Amino acid sequence: MQPVAHRHGPVLDHACGTHGYVDPAYLRSESVSHKSDVYSFGVILFEVLCRRKEVNQDKLRLLADVTVKSHDANIKDIIHPGLRIQMDLGSLKIFSKVAYCCLNEQRSQRPNIDAVIVALDQSLKLQLAHESSLVRHEQLTPVDFYYWKNFEAKISDFGLSKFDNTWEVINPTHIAGTQVYLDPEYDRTGKFKIESDVYSFGVVLFELLSGRLAYDPVYTKENANGLGPIVRGYFIEKRSIKELVDPNLEKESISAVSKGLNPDSLNTFTAIGYRCLAEKQSERPTMKTVIEELEKSLKFQTQNLEHLRIGLDAIISATDKFSQKSFIGSEKQADRPTMEVIIEELQKALKFQETRKDGLRISFEDIVSGTQAFSEQIGQGRLGKVYKGEILRANGPTPIAVKRYDENNAEGEKEFLTEVEILFEYKHENIIGLVGYCDENNEKLLVYEYASNLSLDKHLKNASLTWTDRLKIGIDVAMALEFLHGGGSPVVHKNLKSSTILLNEDWKAKVSDFGLSTINPIYNEIDFVVDDAWGIPNQGLTQHTYLTKETDIYSLGVILCEMMCGTTAVSGDNKDEGGRYVVDLVKRQYEGGNVRGLVFEGIKDQIKPKSLISFLKIVYECLHDEIEKRPTAGDVALQLKKAL
Repeated sequence: MQPVAHRHGPVLDHACGTHGYVDPAYLRSESVSHKSDVYSFGVILFEVLCRRKEVNQDKLRLLADVTVKSHDANIKDIIHPGLRIQMDLGSLKIFSKVAYCCLNEQRSQRPNIDAVIVALDQSLKLQLAHESSLVRHEQLTPVDFYYWKNFEAKISDFGLSKFDNTWEVINPTHIAGTQVYLDPEYDRTGKFKIESDVYSFGVVLFELLSGRLAYDPVYTKENANGLGPIVRGYFIEKRSIKELVDPNLEKESISAVSKGLNPDSLNTFTAIGYRCLAEKQSERPTMKTVIEELEKSLKFQTQNLEHLRIGLDAIISATDKFSQKSFIGSEKQADRPTMEVIIEELQKALKFQETRKDGLRISFEDIVSGTQAFSEQIGQGRLGKVYKGEILRANGPTPIAVKRYDENNAEGEKEFLTEVEILFEYKHENIIGLVGYCDENNEKLLVYEYASNLSLDKHLKNASLTWTDRLKIGIDVAMALEFLHGGGSPVVHKNLKSSTILLNEDWKAKVSDFGLSTINPIYNEIDFVVDDAWGIPNQGLTQHTYLTKETDIYSLGVILCEMMCGTTAVSGDNKDEGGRYVVDLVKRQYEGGNVRGLVFEGIKDQIKPKSLISFLKIVYECLHDEIEKRPTAGDVALQLKKAL
């Protein structure tokens, strides 16, 4: 770079240069300086920003628009929309400010190129931080919280809480910020107040509730500004906010101490969160009010724990007055229990666990009686048959379905134990309920809640199963998978197909048949028999393969295809034509923009074009050959709700 002393001397010469890029002061005085190049560089910066040349084919000048829009604070109106959606707000404001200052009519008011470089470097850093989602600027985000000891939250990252001038001429007063957390009123007015932090905190509250970051693609696909506007839309449209709640918060397994979300707690929490997200700063609550409401919400939730309260006398008695014999942990070696004591305590815990399962044990005699000696068969699988029956419960006779495994089958015994474990621990409204089980002599039986409409595959050609019904079934299955795939011990189903989706009297879907499922898989190689019933020849499954959550998502995509086409994944006609599977047909027709011809005639007239477009988009993503490009079950549920 030229020494500073050599830059400021004027150079006299005849006016020359490309029209539109020439310094206007040069045209008047026929003298140039280094500030003339700064002007030309400013023109180039705006060309880059707007993806337009200074003078286009119609001889319309870019700088005419730039001058007007900059004065009107509407510079974003002339930015190319493809760039605008990628931009961090703070990065844009610094970039456009320095570019505009480069174009100042008075050379003395233009920045030196050193200052321009510093400003562009700042703009680049903000954009990179925005894209990597590692840094938040001037507002609260999840990254600004860290947790100390017992998950006590501490606010951190105050580095950009004050924005100082660090370069001459350019004097930005804008707050840097990741768009999804940024106060919308600041975006309009440029005024950043205490209430702006309240808005950001509201976004964080709903991140905690949903289990997703505000800039999760699930949200930004729907609204570029992320979670905040979507939450406001739910309240304005009076939709159930429960649709956004992390399913892990609603688990109601036997072992869940809180028994799910307390309705009053949830309503209080979401109400104050919504007030934080008010578009106008004046309508947002103070942080004192927010704290008071969150404390109310916590109080409602902790009332759910009353059933766990145990009196001190009972604890003293159970621990033999806190005797050394009952002590199982200490920092001092001398105070630690013997292995004999540890084994004794573990046996107690195991006995307690078995006692819980014993509550589900049903005698073989009772099952024989309830099924009238297995007289009504309603299904058959690889390892046994399914029968309809009835047992007497406290609320009267209850219909049941009984799976009876073939005797002396090692594979059947393994699947029986797996299914008992999963259905005992993983309870959800879209997973078939386990009523009980029997393991006597060589007899192994599972007793389920009865699904009166049997399995989905039996209704694919049923025109009375409407398009709306089919979308709801798809949502139910996606919600079940989201529940299974989430949490600390995820479950991969591995055998999901329309014949394992059961339908109750209200046509609510229940995922069943967990014998081949895996809890907390570590992507080990798994022996698995792949047959044509899967309808997924292109997925690369072999006798030895890796089955993951994404495998379940592919299977869900297959089921969605079946419901749209009104046929099973592998139809006899298609196979005879050279192995053309329904899934292959759907993918090819989607890529060619002509899927409607594959839609089941019985429902074709019910489907609105927008609904079909949303449906096909998520189905195609489910069927992607690369597993890392498939959506999550939560993504599928959200897109199907849009199609609905």
